Amino acid sequence: MIKDTKNWLVITLLFLLTGLAIVVYLNQYPYQPRERDYAYVGSFYAFAMWVGLGVYALYDSINSLTKQSLTRILIAVVGTGGVIYLLESGGSGDHSFSYTLLYIGLIGAGAMALMSVIGKSIGAKNTALISTILGLSIPLVMVADGWDDHNRAKRKTGVDIAKNYLESCEPNAILFTNGDNDTFPLWYAQEVEGIRTDVRVVNLSLLNTDWYIDQMKRKAYDSDPVPFTIGEPKYRQGTRDVVLLNPEQKTEQMELKSALQVALDDSKTLPIRGMGSLSYLPTNRVYINVDTEELLRQGIVSPADTSMMNGRIEWNIPGRYITKNNLMVLDLLANMDWERPIYFAVTTGMDTYLNMQQYFKLTGMAYRVSPVKHPKNDNPNRLGGVDTEKMYDNVMNKFQWGNMDTEELYMDENNLRLTTNIRLQLASLADELIAEGKDELAHDILDKTFEAMPERNVPLTRVVMPLIESYAKVG
Repeated sequence: MIKDTKNWLVITLLFLLTGLAIVVYLNQYPYQPRERDYAYVGSFYAFAMWVGLGVYALYDSINSLTKQSLTRILIAVVGTGGVIYLLESGGSGDHSFSYTLLYIGLIGAGAMALMSVIGKSIGAKNTALISTILGLSIPLVMVADGWDDHNRAKRKTGVDIAKNYLESCEPNAILFTNGDNDTFPLWYAQEVEGIRTDVRVVNLSLLNTDWYIDQMKRKAYDSDPVPFTIGEPKYRQGTRDVVLLNPEQKTEQMELKSALQVALDDSKTLPIRGMGSLSYLPTNRVYINVDTEELLRQGIVSPADTSMMNGRIEWNIPGRYITKNNLMVLDLLANMDWERPIYFAVTTGMDTYLNMQQYFKLTGMAYRVSPVKHPKNDNPNRLGGVDTEKMYDNVMNKFQWGNMDTEELYMDENNLRLTTNIRLQLASLADELIAEGKDELAHDILDKTFEAMPERNVPLTRVVMPLIESYAKVG
């Protein structure tokens, strides 16, 4: 800074504007995922320049460092750290920033003083080598401290859980996902390992774009095209990105196909201030006719299911509007004729289910849309029904567990979050098996849960309480 103020100012502005300024501008909430660091690559770039200059500063301190300059550095470090400490005391009381600043400043001053003493004893050439070694020691310290946090040896949870999503589906199924963690691993499993390439994975976040809808209407791997019936001009970007829902507050039911015809009619729009004219669904109370006899003949439902069927799937779509991805899902549901199984991943989230949860049937890591309406459950983690026969077979014979039972396996927070979801689904299966009087099968599931995800790697949390209660019931 003293020798080249202009360049220092440029690098400092680059560091601030591509780092702290981005955080302020985006108004980010705390605890961002680690991989969001890509947004600050410019800031890291500027910081790396300072790191390189710092290594040279160690070498330069042989000739430039004096007692007076070292004293000024120490006074500046202690003074700045002390002021920040006092400011922190008047605020949150957390002194982590001031402690870090003092630690870094004192270590830096000490390293420069050490290099000055050594350099005068061994000469400039050897001092350059020592300063380089000291610089290289910094990433080695980072490796030593963070190795266990990044060690993925023997851990296969990402791929294996992706396989479990796919194995939860019937052949030629359509599986709706929503986020990164329930989409990218599935694509990898299909693309690289050739696992269940007959299942079409449809990401609901991407389904808001016209180019992705176009992709879904083509054959991929061994899966047939997704049978959307809406033509490209009707979903082109900027068209029906938002569709109003029941703007006139009508209360009568309407067949979903007929409601969609209104939404897709370009002449039927409503002007909205600041948004132009928007298409709309004339009601939020819709139904789909169901041919019970045909579904029985195809084996999609069993005779025992007919008591929970009334010839229709009927529900209320929540909210005041839907987005393009919701519109495409409704189009698929209205015209599916039960030719292909449709699933939602258990991790997609309630806002993607369009309030159809009572028509869901859990098969593992996915809910299958069925014509059978299940009663509401008081348990917020339990949606719809459970296909106990199918799910038991999936869990016991098809699911893989990512070596989670391996000794000394490191499980980070993202993997532990996935295990929480798995435990919840297995608890639902065990509970339903007990309700059906299949205590022995429920015991198998409970044992598998704790054998595949042992406490030493997957700590027990309150989500295991339903599993423990099921253990108590089966004895």
